[in-house]
Amino acid sequence: MNLSNYKTIKNFLDKKTFLKCQEILFGELPWFYRGELVEDKKNNFYFTHSFMKEQQVTSPAYDHIIKPFVERLRMKYIFEIRANLILKTDKEIFSGFHVDTDKSSTTAIFYVNNNNGHTILDKKKKIKIKPTANKLLIFNNELPHGVMAQTNTKRRIIINFNYTPHELI
Repeated sequence: MNLSNYKTIKNFLDKKTFLKCQEILFGELPWFYRGELVEDKKNNFYFTHSFMKEQQVTSPAYDHIIKPFVERLRMKYIFEIRANLILKTDKEIFSGFHVDTDKSSTTAIFYVNNNNGHTILDKKKKIKIKPTANKLLIFNNELPHGVMAQTNTKRRIIINFNYTPHELI
């Protein structure tokens, strides 16, 4: 995959599965504090919930939320799958660019809700991806990306996937 290539898929999950995913992620799921999204950016905290790390399931919600993604995306090896939650800010704050892992892999971002916290791809081109509920963004992990904190909703929730696919997109 060329570094500038990315793919979006609208309505990735069927309606029933998507509504169950939203219900769980906006419900009583435990979230854990993380200090910075990008190391050199201060005051840019967020929360995560881990579903899987290095092929090991780490959440009881795995079967209800993650299994359909693993099957549909034909994930061969999973480095990490986690949900990220960013709280509303009064002004737009950019996380800074980063890559999720130094391992050769694919990154996918699944948008759980609509908001104005865009994902920005590619330091040079600065491609803005609008977070639309039930949309999946897929790209090569080597492509630097970042997030603009949302100002229009209380929570921005995404599921972040880092994996090796059986087939490249």
